[in-house]
Amino acid sequence: MRKHNVRHVLWDIPEEKVGMLDADFLIMRMLSYGSVPLMIEAKRTYGRDYLRRVFGSLKPTSMSARRYAYVKNILLA
Repeated sequence: MRKHNVRHVLWDIPEEKVGMLDADFLIMRMLSYGSVPLMIEAKRTYGRDYLRRVFGSLKPTSMSARRYAYVKNILLA
């Protein structure tokens, strides 16, 4: 995953700490705040099953209802 693609979903994390982030946290941020191409890149990098597991741990209120439906029914279907 390219660092410059992920940087906009990690706006509150200092750049020197980005490398130490847990993959689950990074995926949660990408699913909640990332663009569609970034979510597709995450799916290619981590795999659909891993994304499904992380998505299952998210609260439905962590993202808009429209985004939640897209991720659940289109991206992870």
